[in-house]
This record gives sequence, structure tokens and C-alpha cells, in this order.
Amino acid sequence: MADSKRRTFLSKLISNKEFAAIFTLILLWLFFYILNNSFLSLNNLGILFSVIPIYGLVTVGVTLLMIAGEFDLSVAAVFALSPMISALLIAEGFNGYLALFLSLLVSATIGFLNGLITTKGGIPSFIVTLGTLLLWLGITLQLSGGEPHAFPVPISLEKVLVGNIYLDGIINSQLLWFVLISFISTILLERHKWGNWIYAVGGNKDAARAKGINVDLVKISLFILCSLLAGFAGLMQSALYGQVIANQGGNLELDAIAAAVIGGTSLFGGEGSVVGGVIGTIIIWSMENGLILIGVTSYLYETLIGAITIIVVLVYRYSKKMSRNIRLGELNESEE
Repeated sequence: MADSKRRTFLSKLISNKEFAAIFTLILLWLFFYILNNSFLSLNNLGILFSVIPIYGLVTVGVTLLMIAGEFDLSVAAVFALSPMISALLIAEGFNGYLALFLSLLVSATIGFLNGLITTKGGIPSFIVTLGTLLLWLGITLQLSGGEPHAFPVPISLEKVLVGNIYLDGIINSQLLWFVLISFISTILLERHKWGNWIYAVGGNKDAARAKGINVDLVKISLFILCSLLAGFAGLMQSALYGQVIANQGGNLELDAIAAAVIGGTSLFGGEGSVVGGVIGTIIIWSMENGLILIGVTSYLYETLIGAITIIVVLVYRYSKKMSRNIRLGELNESEE
């Protein structure tokens, strides 16, 4: 009886969607802490938790969209375009809050167009958003003139976006935004019928449509949310550094996809979680930070991200296989 309970517990543990990511994160933090004790210092954690929430917001949107079976590569362009629009509007005399609202409205519109073209045009989202990535990146470069622009938001707005709150910046505005949005997204995904629709659409869109789910509406709403979060995150980064650069979202789309996959989200849709995406983001940016602290060349960063992505996916697949074998063993015992 005790052995059966242990096997059941083990089966549930290793089949958990976030198991491989959590295991990887623990090992990674231990590794960097052993090599450099300052990795877990308050100062370094302040650095980590000032940037992780910004990129994590993008990952949340990308994760939800991937669960529904779609991709959005244009988040990197929206990440730069949104603050660029705000900076230019403020320079023309617009109120800072109004400029931010208008830039987010543009971000949502881009998401809507991505969703509309994908669902109504019947074109794979990978192709659609690859095209819009290049389109909006080109427009951002033209608006910037190829030069960095100051991001002179009002002090009150800056505090709302990236203000320090407690523990030398470890607790900050962007972290609170990240926690709040991640929590709401998790509740909606795991406890609300909208989340059931997302899983159903990603698992089998034809079966979902046969059950009366408005597949196109679900996908379009996720494209809007994904683009909106990317635009908001871009505003945060520009507020943090006081400037906006046209290519500030470089490779962000790939990092977000990698973070989602590391967190257990399937590239084929129908499987994943917001929590996993959050953990995947922490892994990616902890790795970059840790490599810098131990003095390893930054060129190794992309190599390790690719390797860890593959390893975590293999661990996740192996853990699912182990869990299935344990359940089969329990079933055979019960029959005997």
C-alpha cells in the first residue's frame, strides 16, 4: 500500500507540466551560486527582478497563444514600436498618459490584424507574424531615423511602470505588474471557461468548433493580448533605461518561445501553463546574468539557451513516459 502511494506521488510529480523547468531552475541557481556567491546577493537579485518581469510579460502572451496552437513573432517589433510611438507623441506635446494609451491601442490593433489575417486568410501564424515582424520593425526604424530617442515620461508614470518599492529594487512596479498579470492569466487559463476554450482550440480546433467554440474569436483575442503585453513590456523597458531603440526587441520573439517551451508548453498546441512560461523566463535571464557574473563570454549564451531548450523538452517527454509506465504498473497490480 505504501509503495503504491509512493508510486502515485512520483507519477504525479514527474508528470507535472512544470517539473522539468523547476528542476532545471534549481540546478541552474545552485550552479551559479557555487561559482559566484554574489549571484544570490540582494544587489544582483535586484538586477534580475528588474528585467525578468519585462520579458516575462511577453512570454505570458506568447505562452497563451502557443497553447492555442499559434505563434506571434511580431512581438519583438511591437516591443520597440510601442514606446517609439509614445516618445514621438510626447515630443509633440501629448500628455504622457495619453501617449501611453495610444501606443497600447496601436499594439492591440497590430494583434487584431495578426489574428484576423491568420484566421480569416487561412495563412499560418508563423508566416503572418514573420511578415508583420519585418513590416513593423521597418516602420519603427523609419520613425527613429536609426537613432535612439529619449523617453521623457512623467515621473508619476515612470513610477507606475518601473518604480522601486522595496529591498533595493527587488520589489518594483514591473514585478507587481508581472505577478498580477500572470496570476490573472493563470486563473483564467486554469479555472475559467475561456481557458478551457484555449486548450480545446490548441488540442483540436475542428473538434472545438464542433462543440460550439468560436475558434476564430479565441485566437484573435489571444493575438490582441499577446501584442498588448509586448507593447506594455516595451514601454516598461524604455521607462527603465530612459530611452527607446528601434531594435531593442532583438531576438525577443525567439527567447519568448524558448521560455514557453522550457516551461512545458507544446509547440503543437493544447498543452502548457502560464506558470511554466514564467519559470522558463526566469531560467533564460538567470542564465544570461549568471554567465556574466562568472566571466563567460556572452557568445555562449545563445548556445546554452538552445541546448537547455532541447534538454528540458527531452526531460519532459521522458518524465511523461515514466509517469505513464508507473500508472500502467499500478493498473496491472490492481487487476491482479
